[in-house]
Amino acid sequence: MAREPLFSDTDEKTEQVLLELVRAMPAWKKLEQVANLTATVRELAMIGLREQYPHDSEEGLRLRFACLVLGRDIAMRVYGRHLETEKVA
Repeated sequence: MAREPLFSDTDEKTEQVLLELVRAMPAWKKLEQVANLTATVRELAMIGLREQYPHDSEEGLRLRFACLVLGRDIAMRVYGRHLETEKVA
């Protein structure tokens, strides 16, 4: 039975090579790549927040990021009055 392709923009042979390379990769290297991707996503999110809220302090931007990642309810429980002080929505 044929499986669904993982990537809509990649031909089947190329996808198979990519999967074999990932399977052969040591676990530490996979974790390193995940950490790098996570850092890149965080950096891009912060860039977007800086563009959207150019007058916010770095602390205010970090609180906005926390709201994005954790959701407002959990961010309020973790950071409490800091969110209100910085007027983070």
